[in-house]
Amino acid sequence: MKQRKFNKDLATSKSAKYIPFWDRHYLKMFPNKSYRIYADLADDKEGKDCFVDELVIQEKLRLKRDYGDVALEYKHVYDTGKVTQGWTYKLDKIDWVAYGIVPSDKVIWLEAESLAKAWAKDGLDWIAMFFNPVSRSRRFGRSWRTHNVAVSTEVLIKAGVKMIITEFGGKDE
Repeated sequence: MKQRKFNKDLATSKSAKYIPFWDRHYLKMFPNKSYRIYADLADDKEGKDCFVDELVIQEKLRLKRDYGDVALEYKHVYDTGKVTQGWTYKLDKIDWVAYGIVPSDKVIWLEAESLAKAWAKDGLDWIAMFFNPVSRSRRFGRSWRTHNVAVSTEVLIKAGVKMIITEFGGKDE
């Protein structure tokens, strides 16, 4: 199991290095609303990473490879035994999940309401059927395992998830 440094991963995903990546995709997705306002820490804890006009967007960033899927985070298991829900259960306050895949210069824009409905209907089946990557993280002296399920975009579309893909032809590693 891969050990992750949560603070480092969070800082990397919010790094200025990726601003040009996000800017290209936001401009393509929202050509008449070409600006973003980043959320504060309180909003970030609710999954509200940024705002474009009245829209609330949660950003996810995959840095290494495009596997043709979206990793849907469904739970965290703490070393104390505590279990909490992942972001797939917390989509009620956002409009879009922007799932950025850096190597292929692509963002999969998942409409949150349709993703929440598909997750409620099919999530447990997906967990049983598809690859479940798990990573270990540490932050502020706490350790936990994050559980995801890798669901292809084709399966998500068949389940009724509305999505838009913006891409600029990057190269996958």
